[in-house]
Amino acid sequence: LASAGVEAATSSSSRSLAYTALGELARRAPAVFRSSSHIPELLFARLEDEPPGARAGVQGALGALVAAYGDLNPDDGVGASLFRLARRTASSPSPAARVIALQWLRSTFPFSCSAA
Repeated sequence: LASAGVEAATSSSSRSLAYTALGELARRAPAVFRSSSHIPELLFARLEDEPPGARAGVQGALGALVAAYGDLNPDDGVGASLFRLARRTASSPSPAARVIALQWLRSTFPFSCSAA
């Protein structure tokens, strides 16, 4: 039983490091992410499932990805998909998910977008 706890902590720590690395990649090569909404969709899904230690890594990665997706059009393609995702997540029961969703709505879509 004690070794299961150590394995879970190590696994959570490893995932947190992977999320941090993903965030660094987003900062250094944002163009890699911009053509698809797949990575943000995966990360938003993990916000509610990860334990607090790994959740911080997910939040950091999503925060870094904001810059990669800045100034999207909420009416077409990737922008529409991410807009729906952020709007849906903004009403999540998880405070961490709501904060990141609102950050995305504020930072990724133009100020003129009244729906954001």
